[in-house]
Amino acid sequence: MRANAIVEWYRCINCTSAPCPVIPGATGTTQNTNEIGPIGSAWTSVCWYAIVRTRLGYCPPCTSNTVTVNVTQPPAPFSISPAGPLYFCQGSSPAFALSTGIPGGFDWYQNGVNISPIPVPPSPTMLASAAGEYFAVASNQCASTQSTNTVSVVECDLALEIAGNCCSDGITPIPLSANCSSNCPGTFTYSWSTGNGPEYHTSCTVG
Repeated sequence: MRANAIVEWYRCINCTSAPCPVIPGATGTTQNTNEIGPIGSAWTSVCWYAIVRTRLGYCPPCTSNTVTVNVTQPPAPFSISPAGPLYFCQGSSPAFALSTGIPGGFDWYQNGVNISPIPVPPSPTMLASAAGEYFAVASNQCASTQSTNTVSVVECDLALEIAGNCCSDGITPIPLSANCSSNCPGTFTYSWSTGNGPEYHTSCTVG
């Protein structure tokens, strides 16, 4: 580059038609395309070119070729629904359909382990069939975004204990009480029976 030459760099967002606006202070023979400031959410590409002028204006300006830099946005934030927690009874086979609610490819994780089927393409939906903590991750060549929430799938354990005096005179009724406990909230119904007579139903509430 001759000493009497002046370089001006120009940049267009989304490669709109020329002329592009000049970049103030960008007068070097090289230009770092990363020095473009915050990338807006609507950016898809950035076009660059340079114009060389002589200081005294003896020669007409010379315009370079245009270089296009494509912009890939990181995956947008997303959440999983239903938000949970989701409960299922001990010994049963749960089948909860979890969804990101938006199209695209997602990797699904249970307790921090990637459980997305391979080689099936990652899906925005997932069938949770076991207890655990579930979240999803969306990725592209630039970055990864984890779901803003984690869905808990809980297997419910229910314990029931009967208390009462085990001694009887054969005449006085013996009062019995039942205490239930569970790691899941809700109302549980249980039955009383001597084994030979009718059943009597009552309930307990946990949580």
